[in-house]
Amino acid sequence: MGGEGSIMQMINSLKNNKAMRGSKEPLRDGYFPKSKTELDFVKKSDEELQEIRQKIRLKTKAEQRKVIIISVVMCVIVLITFYFLFRNFSVNTDLFFHQYHRKN
Repeated sequence: MGGEGSIMQMINSLKNNKAMRGSKEPLRDGYFPKSKTELDFVKKSDEELQEIRQKIRLKTKAEQRKVIIISVVMCVIVLITFYFLFRNFSVNTDLFFHQYHRKN
């Protein structure tokens, strides 16, 4: 019968893939049984922690100032752009009102 060779190839491929995966026994104790679960933190003195906090606060304030300055500058640019775009813009309302309020 035709197709027997391709079926054997499929079976061999599945066997090889299963063999490459390895066994699942190490996963029974956890995903990484040999890995360390505790973290080592460097002990800092209170003065060093205060310095770190102060640096973080200064960075945050500087970033906030930057954002505010950029926002104000962008708003000014947008307002100036709108002013120059629409400074000569006028609507002639007489055209609208004459259509509806014609005198006979």
